[in-house]
Formats: sequence, C-alpha cells, structure tokens
Amino acid sequence: MPAALLRSRRIRISGSGAGSAQIADIMAEVPAYLKLIADRRVDVPTKTMQLSSISEAWSASADGTYRIVVVP
Repeated sequence: MPAALLRSRRIRISGSGAGSAQIADIMAEVPAYLKLIADRRVDVPTKTMQLSSISEAWSASADGTYRIVVVP
C-alpha cells in the first residue's frame, strides 16, 4: 500500500504487522528473505535520498513504484 494513502488521514489498520504473527516467527524468516533480496530473486525497487531532502522524500514515490531509503 502506498504510504501516500496513509499520510494525514484518520485510518486504522488491524490484523497487520507483529500483532498478526509471533515476532519470533517473523524474525526467523528475515535472514531467508534478506538472502532472496541479496541474490536478486526478489525485486525491491528503491531510491536513495539524503536526509536533508526529507520533505521531497515524503512525496517522491507517491505512485508506489519504489520505496524511498533515506540516508544521513
């Protein structure tokens, strides 16, 4: 779900995240998922932006085509 849909809106999301599964089960899967990303078997479109450009980063991917990674 694009983050732009959630910003500045009164919304409640239930059944998502750590509350929908045991955190230990989620964490147990993280290494395997990171390996898939590192092996380029899972496409994670990203764009890196500087922290000094945080206001632009908020709206940079309003269409949801990629995730913004903010770096110092």
